Amino acid sequence: MKKIFCTLMILSLLLVFCACAGNGDTTTTTSNVNANVDLKAVMTEIEGAVTLPENMDDITATDLLMQYYGIKEQDVKQFAVKINGTGIQCDEIVMVEATDADALERIKTSLNNRLEDVKNQMNNYLPDQYQIAAACKVETKGNYVTLFISSDATRMAEIFGSKF
Repeated sequence: MKKIFCTLMILSLLLVFCACAGNGDTTTTTSNVNANVDLKAVMTEIEGAVTLPENMDDITATDLLMQYYGIKEQDVKQFAVKINGTGIQCDEIVMVEATDADALERIKTSLNNRLEDVKNQMNNYLPDQYQIAAACKVETKGNYVTLFISSDATRMAEIFGSKF
């Protein structure tokens, strides 16, 4: 009887540990991973819902994705990007659909590197802009990767997230 009880306890503990185990990455959400999100339409909705700074430039050419973010054209299914070109505001809206899981990881790494670059540029130069960038993060949903650097980043993420 003791052996059966011990075996059941060990199995129960194993189940608990397996259920609690994970990689700790809370940025990936699997709800409706197969969603087909039109990123240009999401950008239009974001533009209507939040006040963007003047001088936000649309990045429409895939070669500029490489220039600004180090993202390769073959990794991208679709994208919508706006960046503030003034150098005195750190605002950027980046939404990219990756072609596959490997491309997703490469894009995520590129956007994390970009976020770190923005924070480093703003740290001593414009502390208020650094605070905005420091509060932002790269997030993924299915094969989509986003980076919203803005004082309205939370609202932008909510709008994007509502599409899933």
